[in-house]
Formats: sequence, C-alpha cells, structure tokens
Amino acid sequence: MLDTSTPIDVGEPGAQATVRFSFHPQQAGLSQAVLVIASNDGLHPNVQVPVAANGRDLQPCTLSVSPGMTLDFGATRLNTPSVQGVELTNTTGDDCIVGDPAIVSGGPAFHWPGGNPPAGRELPPGGRMSVRVELVAQQAIAYSGAMQFYVSNRNAPAMTINLAAQGDNSCFFLSPATVDFGATTLGCGVHTQSAYAVNHCSYPIDITSVTNSGQPFYSSPQVPFTVAPQSSAAIPVNYSPASPGDDVGALYVTTSARPQGYQAGLTGGAQSAATILDQWDQSTPKVDMLIVIDNSGSMAEEQHALAANLDHLWNRIALANADFHIATTSTGMDPYTSGWSQCPGGASGGEGGRFFPVDNSHPRLLTPQTPNVKQALFLDTAVGQCHWKEQFTEPVVAALTDPLINSSNAGFLRDDARLALMAVSDSDDDIDLANPPPVSYLIDTLRKVKHGALDLVSFAGIVALQACSTSEAVGTRYTEIARQLGGHVYDICQLGNMGAMLDGALGDLLLPLSSFPLSAHPKDPAAIEVTVNGATVTSWRYDAGANRIVFPQTAVPPAGSHITARYVPSCQ
Repeated sequence: MLDTSTPIDVGEPGAQATVRFSFHPQQAGLSQAVLVIASNDGLHPNVQVPVAANGRDLQPCTLSVSPGMTLDFGATRLNTPSVQGVELTNTTGDDCIVGDPAIVSGGPAFHWPGGNPPAGRELPPGGRMSVRVELVAQQAIAYSGAMQFYVSNRNAPAMTINLAAQGDNSCFFLSPATVDFGATTLGCGVHTQSAYAVNHCSYPIDITSVTNSGQPFYSSPQVPFTVAPQSSAAIPVNYSPASPGDDVGALYVTTSARPQGYQAGLTGGAQSAATILDQWDQSTPKVDMLIVIDNSGSMAEEQHALAANLDHLWNRIALANADFHIATTSTGMDPYTSGWSQCPGGASGGEGGRFFPVDNSHPRLLTPQTPNVKQALFLDTAVGQCHWKEQFTEPVVAALTDPLINSSNAGFLRDDARLALMAVSDSDDDIDLANPPPVSYLIDTLRKVKHGALDLVSFAGIVALQACSTSEAVGTRYTEIARQLGGHVYDICQLGNMGAMLDGALGDLLLPLSSFPLSAHPKDPAAIEVTVNGATVTSWRYDAGANRIVFPQTAVPPAGSHITARYVPSCQ
C-alpha cells in the first residue's frame, strides 16, 4: 500500500525524495509485487522496483512501554541537544514485529539523534528495544509532538508515543543534557559517569532530591546539598545492565528554586561477551571548533582583514555541510581596562577561556540550529582590541576543562566529534610570560580532553611566520603546536591573502573522523577484523590508550562509508 501522496516533486538535480509504502498481508507466506515509478525522465520514464515480504500469522502484539505513552523531556535547556527515549518490551507469548518508527509531528525540534531514523525489528517474547529521540529547544515554550510505528496487531496496527518538553532558559541546569554510557559488555562491572548540577545564578541553589527512572540506572547521592553561585556539583550515576539490549532512562533533580524539577536523559547499551560487531557510518564533518582571536591593541589591521573575509569562513563551513559546534574566545586571561580602548562582551577582554561574549548579548555556542547563525558567527569574532597579554595555551586549556566545560562552556564538546582549534594572532603564544608552560602541556591536555584520541584534534594558525610591520612577534610556539598536532600555520603578515588563508585553515579543520571508538576492549587487538564498505582493510592501527581504530590521513574513509570492526571483547 502506497503511503506517500503523489505526484512527488523531487526537485533540482541531486535532490531526492522518499517513497513510503506499507505491507498488509492477508495470509501467511511470501507475497510479491512491483512498485512502478513513473516520471518525466526522458530516458527511463518508468522504473520498476520488485518488492517482496513474508506474511506471518502471529498472536496480536502487545508492548509494554517505559516510562509510558508520553515521552516527557521535562525542562530542557535552550539550544542544548537532549536525547531521551522509551523502551518497548514484548509481553506477548509470540514474536512481535515493530515497524520503523516515524516522527509524525513536532519536528524539527524533535528529531532522530544524528539524523538517523531507527529501524524496526522483530522482538521475541520478552525481547526489548529502545527508541531514542533528540530535542533541541530554541524557545522557552512548551513543545509537543508524536512518533508512530507499526506493530503486528491487526486490531491496533499502529502505536503512537506522545512527545512533550518545556524549553527552559533558567540560570540553573543539568549538564550534559544526556549522560550516555555508550555500549558496554555484560559482566564487566558497574559503569559510573556524572551529571553536573550547574548554577549560573547569583544565589545558591539547594538540591532537595535526586531520583532516576530505575534499573539499570542508579543514582542516590546524599541530599540535600547546596550548589554555590557560578559553580557546579557532580551527581554520580551508575549503569549496571542485567541483560543485552539498549537502555534509556532519565535523571530527575528537584531544587529549592522552583516546584518544577530538572531532567537529564540516561542512555546505554549492553552486549554479550560473544563476538562484537561495531559499526559506524562516516558522516559529513562533525566538528567542535574553538576559535581563539588575539584581542591585543596591535590587532586592529588583522581583525579588520578577518572581518572583511568572514564570508570565506562561513562559506567553507556551509560547503562542508558540517555538523558543527563553534565558539570563540580571546587571548586574554584577565580583564584589562587601562588600554586606549575597551573590549566588548562583558569581560573587559579577560574571557579567561569563557566563550565570547561572556554577557550572553548574542549566542556564544553556535550550532546549525542557532537562529541567524552566520550573523552570530560574525558577531562572535569581534572580540575587540584592548589587551596587551597574548595567550593561547591557557585560554584553550581553561575553555575545555573543568570547571568551565561543565558550567559556562557546557555543551560544547562531543566525544564523537573532531576538536578543531584555530588561532588568529600577530604575536606568539605566551609571548609575555616569563616562564610559559611547554607545548607538551597543551598537547597532553588535549589528549585527555579527547580521551586519548589525539588524532581527533586539528589545529590551524593564522599567525606571524616572519617579522613584518604588522606583526609583534614570530609565532614559534604556534609552529610547534602545528607540528605536534599535524596542523598548519599561515602567515598573518600577508593581510591581503586573508581570504585564502581562511579557506586553507578551514580545509585543515573540517575533516572527517579518522578514528572510531570500540564499544569494548578487545581480547586480542591483532585479531580485530576491520572492513570499509564490506571490504577488509589493513590500513589502520589500534590505539590501546583510547581504545579506538585509527586510520592514517591517507586512508580515512570518505563521507558515506560504512565501517565495521569485529572482535572478541575482554573485561577491563
């Protein structure tokens, strides 16, 4: 049965459209048909697609839905992706067929994580599956929607799960919005992560209760406890699955601030200790980009050239179709107000690793969903020229580590994204420090931030490579940072070439993923079997410290590739 209205306007060359149809068997056994697509294609006006399906005579499917027929995200921080879900359990004494879920209302705020719709499956008696939904709330309003899927019950062949949420712009929130335990191996102990109660308010917040949706997630910190203004507190969460499968849940926190509680999603998955098959689809670039711009008084000409060529920056991002998080900070670690001009953004030039602007006068963490994101990006690069002390290492370390990364800068870092660093300066890193830390300090910190996957850190610097009339010092340390991270530096003395330098820098940063995390530690790394698009490949290495499959730059799978790794896990 055709479920898509016709005619269908596919659009311009290269566009695509989806044709949905369903199968309603009248008897058990194999059924065959031909889907005929008629179009204005002069060469192939009729395309025939053979269709086959197997009808089965099953007991009417009944599903237990947890947490219930409404998936309520609760209060959700604005512009922060939150993943939550429902768990479906087959309570029938027969197999149950669950069709592909579809979000039938509430989009685009409600959408599938990563843009990948979940697949239906056949559940044996007692079998279970989870369906995860992502929400990005952009306004402090109530959100509603619904998802629907087929079930093998002729009396009720469709099941609908309602979706609800409330966009929240309060100064207290939970970070991350979803605590994801990833995939684990059964029998390998209890896994612990933390959600953080983040207080951006000017007054203390009392945490009065912490509960969760139940097994296999556990969280029972001692309450009450107080979170001081402009600070955060960790809330440990344990995950101990008892059986294989996907798991979803929620963490609930109530406070003295208001009757309505706060909520974070909990996700995880467990696999048996048999052979594991990890699979990944190489997407278009997924990048967390931090731009550090020199805000010293000597940067007027350089910032003018940067502003005049920002279209190059944006066009390269748009061309790459990147899934981006972009934030900007300055080279200033401390406020400075004695210069000939004052810096905007509310920090007097001393962002100290906090994203610009600190006063939130416009968006600080930019994503593809940010309203007027191009204009917001241009505003975020106008950090001013008021300081005298140029630092790169310290702002980067501060921006990406506690306490900022779980408070002021919360939501920027994603474990499955490339971390891209871009420096724009007419001087060298830490040029004004008597005893600057070694470059290795920055590299070691970045390695820890990316859980050992240093190959997922990219660097590009538009810095002084020679003495010139517009430079303050040659960027020797920047050149060494680029060498250790496999990045590139461009000469800021060539101000007339700023557009091309931005093109080159973004080309170095907007790269596909070169490594992929294993869901468990392999028993014998030498026995891992890796394929790309079904073909066995050997141009990779196993990084034991990060527990990842790493491809060299000459063999990185292109966008659209399907990568697999098969191995026997061990408990570690």
